[in-house]
Amino acid sequence: MTERRPTAALEDTPVFHPLMLAICPILGLYAYNVGHVPWTALIRPVLVAIVCAQLLQMLLWICLRDKHKAGILASVLLLALMWGWSLLETGIVMASRNLQTLEPRVVYGALGLLVLLLALGVYVRNRADKRRALLMAGLFLLIVVIGALLVALLLDRIFGTVASTLILAYLGVVAAGLVYLAVWRRDFRPWTRTANWFGLILIALYVALIIYSVPRSGKLPPPPPESPVQTAQAASDSPDIYFILLEGYARCDVLLKLYGHNDLPALEALQDLNMAVDGTAFANYPWELQSAISLLNMDYLDRLVPPDSPDDLDIARFHGLYHHNRFFQTLHDAGYEILAYSPGVQAIEPGPLVDRCLTPPRTASEFEVVLLQGTACKRALELLSYARGRDTRSWQLGFRRARVNYVFDTMGRIAEESHERPRLVFAHVTVPDPPFIFERKGEPADPRIRRTLQERYLGQLHYTSTRVADTIQQITERATRPAVILLMSAQGPRIHTTENVTEPESLAEHFGVLLSTRYPDEAPGAGTPSSNSVSLVNTLRHTLNRVLGANLPLLEDRALLTPMETPLQAREVTVPTLEHVAAPALEPR
Repeated sequence: MTERRPTAALEDTPVFHPLMLAICPILGLYAYNVGHVPWTALIRPVLVAIVCAQLLQMLLWICLRDKHKAGILASVLLLALMWGWSLLETGIVMASRNLQTLEPRVVYGALGLLVLLLALGVYVRNRADKRRALLMAGLFLLIVVIGALLVALLLDRIFGTVASTLILAYLGVVAAGLVYLAVWRRDFRPWTRTANWFGLILIALYVALIIYSVPRSGKLPPPPPESPVQTAQAASDSPDIYFILLEGYARCDVLLKLYGHNDLPALEALQDLNMAVDGTAFANYPWELQSAISLLNMDYLDRLVPPDSPDDLDIARFHGLYHHNRFFQTLHDAGYEILAYSPGVQAIEPGPLVDRCLTPPRTASEFEVVLLQGTACKRALELLSYARGRDTRSWQLGFRRARVNYVFDTMGRIAEESHERPRLVFAHVTVPDPPFIFERKGEPADPRIRRTLQERYLGQLHYTSTRVADTIQQITERATRPAVILLMSAQGPRIHTTENVTEPESLAEHFGVLLSTRYPDEAPGAGTPSSNSVSLVNTLRHTLNRVLGANLPLLEDRALLTPMETPLQAREVTVPTLEHVAAPALEPR
């Protein structure tokens, strides 16, 4: 009877620790954002991570013919390119900041001395065989010289000298470690069981952290609908509502006075489509998320929270009010089907009241983009983006461009779909506000062209106004039911920032917004429907009154100057109209 080796029982141990380690960073990022990201955002990243880890493990198994060694190498590589790379990026930021204060010759001299010391260490390690020692030290120096030439001739213009040097050094260390493990003649079977348990413990810890964080997200409960709305019901012939909410589109007088831009041609294009434009409209809050929450809930933020709420209540606590807002809830209860476009920004993604989320195919979410930024995929995508268009940021901004264009490309097709119930089609579009992702004619923004922020903003604004007018025209031509069209901006651009935000020009820039509406029962020339109320908080109240007969009272128009993170610390201000540039309310033609 043959004696069984002590490790023979480990031969059939499954190797799954690479899969666990590939999932852990995803769960870690989700645990940090558990109150703001739906669990469904995990599905695609987790599946991709599992497939990639499994393929990597199988490839190494084929090459090494040892599944246990292949599993250990796969886990080490995943740790280096995911966990370790996040630390590397932090080190790059810190090194770039600190090395700016040093003389270049001091830095290069220190690097040269370090390389020589490392070469000497290689020689000493192999000193038993002088020929081998010289060969290994020379090979090390040759690799360093090739890396330096690669940095100087190619990577320097893509990532910068500091980042390129640290990236190559890190990859060199990782490659050396992998080669050492690959040629190391050791039984890796006991390592497999330890690594499996390590992966399972990490998964359990992250799941526990997620469960612990869920009740601590601290969202405010959704406000109840106002009593006059509770009995409102949509009729069979109730109109569809197409609601386009922009960010950073300034009022006509603001654009003319502060930006030297005449927006009248764009407004005349809206007039030609029987859209009424209010030339004195203003937002109630200066920040987009605060303004959007107030707009969709048709009320001021201090009236949406419990009376004993502290003044320093963080804006993150208000996120739930965006997704469970009164406007959506009222239309949902009245029998409307709600369709909403995905803007690619997690805080304003469609919530549970939405019946159908409209997302462009094969486009990354904000959660996935942030996840990629903490791994080696970030630099690989930057390298690919540079090879395509000399712009390393294009991969990050491309997913936003796709979502913006998807709204303008498809809303007309949505309008011509046959449907029995009336619809609300809502699109929160993150332009023309920064980041600047479009040129004047819609091509991707080119950061290599030196231009001011104002020039970039006006180029993106021109493209936005052109696409908006074209989209509204498609809706009016293709709609199978009567259509209400609402077009407005959540806040002003804030490109010209000043220390004194209470100056008339600064207040007009922060609060002065585009507001344009069209109702199917309104004859041309009947006047602006919201002429008695020029702030956003009453716009949707007026819409529900006209569409559902809700009989909601209009609130007092107020502009509240607030910090970005604490919206309840408000100071009431008066938003001026820049009268010396004459931007009167425009009537539909």
